[in-house]
Amino acid sequence: MLEANRASMAKEMEGQPKESVDMAMKMAETMFSQIEGSLVIKEGGELAGDMSMGPAGTISMTGTWTQSGNTLTMNTRDSKGNEETQDATVDGDTLTIIDGKSGQEMQIIFTRQ
Repeated sequence: MLEANRASMAKEMEGQPKESVDMAMKMAETMFSQIEGSLVIKEGGELAGDMSMGPAGTISMTGTWTQSGNTLTMNTRDSKGNEETQDATVDGDTLTIIDGKSGQEMQIIFTRQ
């Protein structure tokens, strides 16, 4: 799990008993170790991706993208019909998404292969 995600979780859990924080961190580590994904950004403004969430199953998505400076804006629809617009930061071969949907900010990082 990325250090930025650990720090975000720790901030959210300030004031909680140490045992609760330790247990939540361990559960998050287990969850994140089971996640694998890919994102294909195609020429012409289309994209496709898959994310395997371990026992929670796999989510596929398709959509479109636009770029302005180092911000990539993605408009996606997943295999369950959920639509979302999300911005990501492009830095060389790295794409970083800050995801706050769960009420807790998490970084998702893709690296060009």
